[in-house]
Amino acid sequence: MDQPAEVSVLEQGPLFVKVAVKGKIGKYSFTQTIRLTQGEPRIDMNVKLDWTGNPRVGEPGIEFRADNPRKAFYDDRYKLLVYLPTQIASQQIYKDAPFDVCESRLENTFFNRWDSIKHNIILNWVDMASKDNSCGLSLFTDHTTSYAHGKDFPLALNVQYAGKGLWGRDYIIDRPTEISYALIPHAGTWEKSRIWTQSERRNEPLVATLGGGATLTSGSLFRIEDNAYELVSMVYRGNDLYIRLFNAQSDASPKTITFQGQDVKASLVELDNRLAEDLTVTEKKGASSMRLSIPRYGIRTLKVSCKNI
Repeated sequence: MDQPAEVSVLEQGPLFVKVAVKGKIGKYSFTQTIRLTQGEPRIDMNVKLDWTGNPRVGEPGIEFRADNPRKAFYDDRYKLLVYLPTQIASQQIYKDAPFDVCESRLENTFFNRWDSIKHNIILNWVDMASKDNSCGLSLFTDHTTSYAHGKDFPLALNVQYAGKGLWGRDYIIDRPTEISYALIPHAGTWEKSRIWTQSERRNEPLVATLGGGATLTSGSLFRIEDNAYELVSMVYRGNDLYIRLFNAQSDASPKTITFQGQDVKASLVELDNRLAEDLTVTEKKGASSMRLSIPRYGIRTLKVSCKNI
């Protein structure tokens, strides 16, 4: 950034503040917004860059040739990055994948040839943790992109590349670049801080709607002990409700699932609807409960039948 940034307050309320930081990277203007909310550990950010012309962003001086294993789009150090420097001395990287979490064994994410590719993809979040499990910093993004990290190189989010890419396609800049991301500094491990749940909250926030039949006695359709599992999907098939649950960050000990209503029948079914196990249902004070054990990174489909839910 070549010039001092301008900082202004965009919105402010009793429990939150949203500020804008405006500046330039060379001749290109950018606006970064930061939102802080009282009681919310997540810091929400957005960056928008307005480009002039069609600049090239990436490692310079690398001519694209199909027979050359070195390509300009491989090395993230030459791309436009958002850097997140910390004082964590010994660092370990964790990152989410579809129904999984990976622990990186790489010293760094840098490569510049197709025959030395490393896994540097961020799907929803990356957690940079201390190896003694005392603290960490989680980065969330609304783009599936790449991240950069290495010894003496802070965790960074890849925001922009422009130039020749896979199969020789020319990835041009013909509009502003905009990306939303968020940070959560936390104590302990990503599991204890429930980073997967924090990501779900960000990706699928609760949406309020007006309803005419709500009463003080109404509430959630069901609840899970210790919020142990993530709700993947919930769909009716005829009179049966199919609930798919995923255990991202809890142990395999049995958890109680409680429904509002009685005369409930519940079973576990396979993906093709074959019966796996009938569950014992206990009724108490107008509610029905059952115990369910899901191993870490396991998925279970719960089939529930009841006229009153």
